[in-house]
Amino acid sequence: MHSLGRLIARYQKKLRIHCVYFEPEGLWAEKKEFFESFGFNNPNKYSTQYRSGEEELICEIPFTSLWNNVLQKLPIIRSKFINDPENPTNGVIFSLHPKYAEKIMCGKKKVEIRKKFDKKWRGRMATIYATSPMQSILGYAKISNVVENTPNTIWELYNDQIGCTKEEYESYVQNDNSVFAIELSNIISYIIPIPLSLLSHWTNSNLKAPQSYSSVKNTGEWPNALSISQLLHNNFTSLQSLI
Repeated sequence: MHSLGRLIARYQKKLRIHCVYFEPEGLWAEKKEFFESFGFNNPNKYSTQYRSGEEELICEIPFTSLWNNVLQKLPIIRSKFINDPENPTNGVIFSLHPKYAEKIMCGKKKVEIRKKFDKKWRGRMATIYATSPMQSILGYAKISNVVENTPNTIWELYNDQIGCTKEEYESYVQNDNSVFAIELSNIISYIIPIPLSLLSHWTNSNLKAPQSYSSVKNTGEWPNALSISQLLHNNFTSLQSLI
């Protein structure tokens, strides 16, 4: 996937996006403002006509122009879901070792342990980021509950859901008086992991993953990055508000 990001960067300037309308010409007249907002202007008659009565049209713009317009619209799209707890951009990012991140995505780890956490995130979504060597986001899950207690009590309650050995657990919690057990549910795995390098390229930024966890809204270009991830994951419902 990292090589894919370099390949896209190398050939992006050569790519052209062709938009062919196999709908009656009236569609352009009805949605002209929407199409023009993405940079599609001055449509021409398509060489092959499949319908009678109205012409079918074609527009062509450089990929970079279209993508820059998409990036400008992402904040508008997100604003439609500013209070939606089911939207990952309103949640947190968890950074985990790849073996633990993958256990979450396959359902073998249903509780994440943190020394510090805020219960206000109960009911929000957690994006799962796998650290080096993967350096990719794998999907997201709902934070269904947050429980704070002593390390011994948390182990007794959740040892079969934490996804690690007791030795690994004790090495992490050490001598802390309390830890947080974050219960995860409704796990959604992306079709394929999405590399940090690719998201950085697509957002024209240098994305940095949090050391432990962080609010998405307070983490640089991550709101745009997760919006793009949602689109790649075929979650296009958020675009309906712009059409």
